[in-house]
Amino acid sequence: MTPAAWPVIRLLLQRRREVCLAGAAGVAVLAFWLAWRTGWPELYAIGVGLGAATHFVLRAAIEVVSLVAETLLPQ
Repeated sequence: MTPAAWPVIRLLLQRRREVCLAGAAGVAVLAFWLAWRTGWPELYAIGVGLGAATHFVLRAAIEVVSLVAETLLPQ
């Protein structure tokens, strides 16, 4: 394989923290917008919880990708 192989996986592993934060912030912002738009104040708390859950799910998924990359991809 060439050094430029698998660019998305390499970028994901380099920017794992930013990907997790962006995903969590996106979910929270979407929930806040939905709460503001519909007038349901409960969605603010739900949005924070869903944002945190998204952050941890993305971290776990990236760790799995990292494990597979370390095992199968050449350095």
